Amino acid sequence: MKGFWEKTKKTLKSKASSLGEKVEEYGKYGKLTLTKYNLIKQLEKMHANLGSLVYSTWKEEKLKKLDDNEEILNLLLKIRGLENEIKEVEDQIATLKREEEKQKKENE
Repeated sequence: MKGFWEKTKKTLKSKASSLGEKVEEYGKYGKLTLTKYNLIKQLEKMHANLGSLVYSTWKEEKLKKLDDNEEILNLLLKIRGLENEIKEVEDQIATLKREEEKQKKENE
């Protein structure tokens, strides 16, 4: 009977540890997904600001070349930076997924 309880205790500890790892893993996914969502929202706001600025500049017939307007150029550079951040987060998510799949295959 004592061996049964020891075996059960060992199994429960193993399962709890595995569950803890899964919770941590899903927490990472959640955090990265939220980060990506927030970056996309920032990007959408910048696109809207850029559109308003380009339109108002064009309307006033001051727009000759996009690079001539410092405000437009700064927004374009910020947009490019956000796009790069989003790509980095997507790469991190893809890496986590690959690691999870690799771990699943090893456990089979």
